[in-house]
Amino acid sequence: MSHYAYIRVRHDDSDALANLEQYTQEIVTFCPEVKDNIIIERQPLLDVKLPPPQLMEHIDHILTPEDTLITRSLYDIGNNTQQAAQILSRCHELGMAVIILNQSITNIFEQKFFLLDVLNLLNDLEESYEALKLSRRHYISLSQNKSLGRPAGSKYKDYIYELKCKGYKQREIANKLNISISTIKRHWNKDIFEQD
Repeated sequence: MSHYAYIRVRHDDSDALANLEQYTQEIVTFCPEVKDNIIIERQPLLDVKLPPPQLMEHIDHILTPEDTLITRSLYDIGNNTQQAAQILSRCHELGMAVIILNQSITNIFEQKFFLLDVLNLLNDLEESYEALKLSRRHYISLSQNKSLGRPAGSKYKDYIYELKCKGYKQREIANKLNISISTIKRHWNKDIFEQD
């Protein structure tokens, strides 16, 4: 029976990278047996939709049913509740013990937790995942030299203004340009020189 510590940090998380040694020391203090079995995974931002690959590799090929996996938090196990549940289920199927430490470095499974506290932890994990997905989309867009935010206004803006100046009504412009009336209304009272 062996004990393994698992710590996951993202490449773009400078705070976590700076505190990596502290995280490791906290786990070793809690369980000195993990000193030689520390798994540190540096996950790229682009891989956040997948379960942590290094952890999955260890669970499937290295860890045995008698082993214990120790992590700092649910965030280490997965980026969202689905990933965390998948990994915890896989460990349970293999007969492994999992210890998840909280901020006070105690095993959360040894404490009495109210269901509301567990749901709040899961909700925090989901909110963190949504922010992570947004960061990932921004990173991809910026790496492809795309601008962030909504695209520029309608390509019909100039035509709408021109036809409005000629005295056409909203419905007539919509029929003439074969576009929706809501597009016409969006641009109807805007000055042509007004920036979107």
